[in-house]
Amino acid sequence: ALYRRAIALDDQQISAMGNLGALLHQQGRNFTEAEMWYVRTLRAEPNETLTLLNYVELLNDRGDHEKAILLIERLFVTYNQSLEDAPGSLSLRAQQALQSSSPPISSPHPTRALILEMYHTLADTLARTNATVEAQGLYREILAEFPRDVTATQRIATLCAATGDPAQGHECYTAALKHMSSSSSTTTQSRAATGGEHEGEEEREIEREQEALLLVAGGEFVWQWMGDGVAARQHIEAALARSPSNARARKAFTQLMRDTAPSAASAEE
Repeated sequence: ALYRRAIALDDQQISAMGNLGALLHQQGRNFTEAEMWYVRTLRAEPNETLTLLNYVELLNDRGDHEKAILLIERLFVTYNQSLEDAPGSLSLRAQQALQSSSPPISSPHPTRALILEMYHTLADTLARTNATVEAQGLYREILAEFPRDVTATQRIATLCAATGDPAQGHECYTAALKHMSSSSSTTTQSRAATGGEHEGEEEREIEREQEALLLVAGGEFVWQWMGDGVAARQHIEAALARSPSNARARKAFTQLMRDTAPSAASAEE
């Protein structure tokens, strides 16, 4: 209601239009109206890249993967991001998109966070079109550049499990945790050597939260894909040890206890 009021007062309220589209999309109530607001936002402000990425996700959710690929590829070409490892057909589609009548999307200095979101969106689109190998390749590129990205680890693991290799998926979590722990240890030693322990405490807290999220995700994975309640509990308890107030870890622990609790009938036996 607030977004609609803002738009009623000013029909060029870019953020309100984009946010209204995102809200309708997330609620799954009206994809047609959500798309309308995304399109209106992009017509008013072609540089609203987050809205375009949200629009790509909507197209994927609706099953229109071809159009989603056109949009995300056009965005990559505009930002001059490397697509050397992507299939040739994607580069061709990007060129076709550049020749379309759509308004150009441009920004001379994309942030690292924006580049990360772009890669995630492209990889997710590839995965949805069953281009599993290409999707995994892009997720691994993400991890090479952003080693602490929990979402990329989750997606690779899920793709491995979905194609019949959950053990390889679990290994993704193990490797990511080893890397994260190793880098955290190195950073701590560096701070100690330079006398910056106090200044680095806030950063260390962020690292603990990241480790906790990765452990929770690993626990959820081994329970969902491997049915190993013991390993799942170990992962989630380790997450709570690192971050006792982590909401996702607490929720996952509660859910796991419910899922693994013996039924009333079993208890009577």
